[in-house]
Amino acid sequence: MNSTLKKQQGERAQRYLLFELQDEAFAFNISGVREIIAYMKPTPIPGAPESIQGILDLRGKIIPIIDLRCKFGMAPQGVQMDTAIIILQHNNQETGFVVDRVSEVVGLSSEVLSDPPRLGHTVSTEYMAAVARFRDQVIVVLKTDQVCDFEADSIAQHIPERSVDKNEVLS
Repeated sequence: MNSTLKKQQGERAQRYLLFELQDEAFAFNISGVREIIAYMKPTPIPGAPESIQGILDLRGKIIPIIDLRCKFGMAPQGVQMDTAIIILQHNNQETGFVVDRVSEVVGLSSEVLSDPPRLGHTVSTEYMAAVARFRDQVIVVLKTDQVCDFEADSIAQHIPERSVDKNEVLS
């Protein structure tokens, strides 16, 4: 075990779920992750933005499914063998996010985490919680609350014929 990993474990590193989009590493704090499932094709929502793939019935609960590649402006990719859906829970609501591949759960200490870089006014960093350097790679740590809150607003706008509260959509 290398000294960086020992140090991270010694200082109670926070745990993160690592995943890939377009061969780049991203992470969610594990505290917001409810489960990971193999990709299942969701039922489309008519008129929804391209990033909203649809809804999925997961053990009797309807969960919206979001394509993170599309949401982040990345090139689309068909479903592969490793494609997965990460189910996040935020404010007692669940949302599924399609990712290329789930890697592992790791502990990251404050020593390897830094604030997101300032990229000017043209590039938004609103979804970035931090950037981590880990095992010779850069990992973008995403804000679970920002990603989930935006999606709840977006989904609520595309449910026809009745007024829908964003908290009701994902429950």
